[in-house]
Amino acid sequence: HGAECLTGTEALALVMDEGRVVGVKAKGSDGSETFLRGKKAVLLTGGGFAANRDLLAEWCPSALERAASCYLANTDTGECFRMGLGAGADVVNR
Repeated sequence: HGAECLTGTEALALVMDEGRVVGVKAKGSDGSETFLRGKKAVLLTGGGFAANRDLLAEWCPSALERAASCYLANTDTGECFRMGLGAGADVVNR
C-alpha cells in the first residue's frame, strides 16, 4: 500500500505546525538526520516505558514495585510516550 519501513531509524522529535503533528525528525542508521512528513496523519507507535522508573512512578505507580523483576526489553524507556505528551496527547487508563 505504499508504506516504507525504515529499520534502524530513531525518532528524535515530533514536528508540529500550528498545534498539529505533521511529521517526525529522525536519525538514520548512518547518523544523518531527516524529516519525514505525514501526508494525512502521523501514527506514533512504540514500546512502553517499563524500563523508565520515573515514568512508571508518575504514570503507573502500581507497576513500579514490579519493575525490578521486569522481563521486558530494557529499551522500553518511553521516548514515544514522552513525544506524545509533548505534543498534547491524552493519556487513558491512568
